[in-house]
Amino acid sequence: KMIALRVLVISLLCLAASCLGDEATKEASIEFLLENSEKDDVIVLDSGLQYKVLSSSADPNAKTPAKGSLCRVHYRGSLIDGHEFDSNLDKEDGSIVSVSKVMKGWQEALSLMQEGDKWQVFIPADLAYGDKAVGETIPADSALVFELHLTEVDPEFEGWEKVKMFFMKEIPGAPFNLTVWQGTLLICYLGLRIYLKNYMSGGAAATKSASTATAVPAAKKGGKAKESKKKK
Repeated sequence: KMIALRVLVISLLCLAASCLGDEATKEASIEFLLENSEKDDVIVLDSGLQYKVLSSSADPNAKTPAKGSLCRVHYRGSLIDGHEFDSNLDKEDGSIVSVSKVMKGWQEALSLMQEGDKWQVFIPADLAYGDKAVGETIPADSALVFELHLTEVDPEFEGWEKVKMFFMKEIPGAPFNLTVWQGTLLICYLGLRIYLKNYMSGGAAATKSASTATAVPAAKKGGKAKESKKKK
């Protein structure tokens, strides 16, 4: 009983410490965003998203991503204290992301950017990971800071890369977010279910027919035996 009590007490203390830690992170994030919003070069949107333009595209034909677009981006993500938790700046080609599959803060920022734009984006927790911690790197209720460079919208691909990216694209007009790959899997799954249902129904019908066919001769044979017995 004493051991169980100690375990319970330790668990409660850990939970309390975690809650206090989350609350401290939340308050620090709110304070950071409030102070940041007062800077002259920071633009604040209705959603709470903030951004600062580091450089703008000089291309008059630069494209802006749509909801289902694929984008090539370079980025660096950090906490409000400057601690870097992710980056792809060492990748020459950057990363390909689907606008609809990234966090809400990224979705909103990308939908306003053009090819070639480079922004610093300040994302409130509710537009990032919310009250969920990400491993030991990103605490719950954390505001995040990203340097985001949109280099290309719906880039052209070749070979296997073209096939892979085709399956990553969203199906236009779908009632909910559905990529070509997910749609293909869904169609295969439904087709398999229909096939198995028809196969099982056909098998059951065949078994029933076979049972009926064997039962009828047996009944006739029994009837003949009774008739011959009566004659005797």
